[in-house]
Amino acid sequence: MNVVERISNKKVLHWFRKDLRVFDHEVLSNHNRTHHLTCFYIHHSRYTTYHPLGFPFISDLRKSFLEQALTELQDNLHNLEIELIIFNSNEDFEKYEFDEVDILTYQKQFGSEELLEEDQVLGNFTTEFHSFNSFTLIEETKLPFDVNAVPNTFATFRKKIEERPIYKSPTKDNNIPKVQKSPFAFYGGSKSALSRLQSYFEGNLPSTYKKTRNQLLGTQFSSRLSAWLAIGNITPRYVLALINQYEHQVCKNDSTYWLKFELLWRDFFQFQLIKYNTQFFKLGGIKEKVIQPLKNRQKFWQWANGKTGDDFVDANMIELNSTGWMSNRGRQNTASYLVHDMNLDWRWGAYYFESKLIDYDVASNWGNWQYIAGVGNDPRPFRK
Repeated sequence: MNVVERISNKKVLHWFRKDLRVFDHEVLSNHNRTHHLTCFYIHHSRYTTYHPLGFPFISDLRKSFLEQALTELQDNLHNLEIELIIFNSNEDFEKYEFDEVDILTYQKQFGSEELLEEDQVLGNFTTEFHSFNSFTLIEETKLPFDVNAVPNTFATFRKKIEERPIYKSPTKDNNIPKVQKSPFAFYGGSKSALSRLQSYFEGNLPSTYKKTRNQLLGTQFSSRLSAWLAIGNITPRYVLALINQYEHQVCKNDSTYWLKFELLWRDFFQFQLIKYNTQFFKLGGIKEKVIQPLKNRQKFWQWANGKTGDDFVDANMIELNSTGWMSNRGRQNTASYLVHDMNLDWRWGAYYFESKLIDYDVASNWGNWQYIAGVGNDPRPFRK
């Protein structure tokens, strides 16, 4: 039974997670079919806590981007006469008494903490549940292999997927907001995401992506959609639909293919996280390698503060600390420097990126850090 059938004529309670939008949404796009709909969001338990190294688990820049998205979401839901209740902690959520509902709906997330959070939330209800996955292009049940047998190299994963691609299509609805093209800015919410998409495609930038993607400065060299994808202001299936439309109407080349290629990389790490779960966060990574990094806090803070003495590394770290974003090439080089030049624990770097990056995604962040550290999915034993 699909989600529309599950929620029709029922009192629905929706738990927002990384699906902060009202359009292209399994439940919100069909809100008129429900008897009544109420929504809630719970801030992560790390929202106000600190890593043992002394930095917040979630930086002010990450919080600001999320708060902007939540404010827009609350306004959009208000216009649809739907209430959104925001809880600052799980304890506040557990104290709240909801009106009687028929079904609880939510988006599936794959991290070990996210799965624990799911168990905690569902434990507060005796009602019917329905989960869906709008975070990846491909649903787990549509993979050409069991999720526990997902190939460990991206090349093999990609080839098997491309042999018979089964991608999800956007949900058709009337909730897509009208936007005006505006100068680029990282501002949380679907309107900013759609504005970026509009300017990116109208500027014919998809046709040059492969040539420019490894640059570091400016707003045009990459899609810069990752922050909005990370919290669900837009979906990868919506982006893919626009790429396909662009290929049909404007241009189809290596660059447009490479945008799809990057969306598949994103999926690859999501399914790797499902496969390996907590192993993703251990020192030896999914390869269970025995490594003995240094535990030098002073060296770590030189790296984190952009004071290593290596101008290239320092410039990228200063950008990260100032903006909450860094280019892909910058991320690879700064991560490599911490691991292979400073010989520090790669997990320190992964946690710091988790704190700072407004486009933080658990699978992509930790998967890429393992990759650089040589304990993850990289088939090469040492990549400096």
